[in-house]
Amino acid sequence: MKTNEERIHSLLSYLDSLSYIKPEEIPDIQLYMDQVTTFMDDHLKNTKRYPEDKVLTKTMINNYAKNNLLPPPVKKKYSKEHMLMLIFIYYFKNLLSFNDIEQLFKPILERHFAQDSGLSLEDIYREVFSLENSQMARLKEDVDAKFQAARATFQEAGDTAHCAGYHHGTHDDLGHAHGGVAGGIFAFAHHGDLIALLAVVQVDKHQ
Repeated sequence: MKTNEERIHSLLSYLDSLSYIKPEEIPDIQLYMDQVTTFMDDHLKNTKRYPEDKVLTKTMINNYAKNNLLPPPVKKKYSKEHMLMLIFIYYFKNLLSFNDIEQLFKPILERHFAQDSGLSLEDIYREVFSLENSQMARLKEDVDAKFQAARATFQEAGDTAHCAGYHHGTHDDLGHAHGGVAGGIFAFAHHGDLIALLAVVQVDKHQ
């Protein structure tokens, strides 16, 4: 049985093996909804918490449109820009409410979705994810430091309990850690990057 430390390092190593969907992997042709859900499930299946989870469904897409997170399709077809937005939504919904996501992306959708603004949605997508490595490295260092601090704290508590005649199964504490946490981790790592980019967009918007 793995120790908690081994589980933590196993999870962090797993995160190193993950990668985001590259823009060049997304078809340049418009897709029907079934094709969109199939593409997303194929490319993001490793980030699911449980095998039976769905990355994206027709209901989800319709809800995103109703909540102003996603522009409507054109003649029931979704463009590459729709796909980029769906990927952003997939990651950020792990951390933010629909209303928060709408407010974050509103200036981007207004100025850079299907607009000839000099800065495309694909450019923004590439920039956000290009910063992932540095953000992920800092996040992993922070997780590891907090784990070491918590282990020391609970080790002291465990020693006290042991002296009092109690026993705690420390090896089971992380037994329910799943690779699916990657979706939330990616969103957390990218959140600051997107906020920074939005700040630039907002400043430019009011100039």
